[in-house]
Amino acid sequence: MKKTFWLDDIKDKAGGSAYYRSAIAIDINDFETKFDVNVVGIGIENDLLSDKPSWNVQFIVKEDKK
Repeated sequence: MKKTFWLDDIKDKAGGSAYYRSAIAIDINDFETKFDVNVVGIGIENDLLSDKPSWNVQFIVKEDKK
């Protein structure tokens, strides 16, 4: 199954796409399997001290309706 995640507050139409080899799909799958959750979004932000991209990724998960 393909999962697509979009940035918040996008007002314009998408202008295309590109494929980039990354381990993020494997990381998401491992996280979902380990914690028995469904990732419905991801969050990334720059490092607060350097303002360069951070290694941290936030996995936003589907609410558990138990």
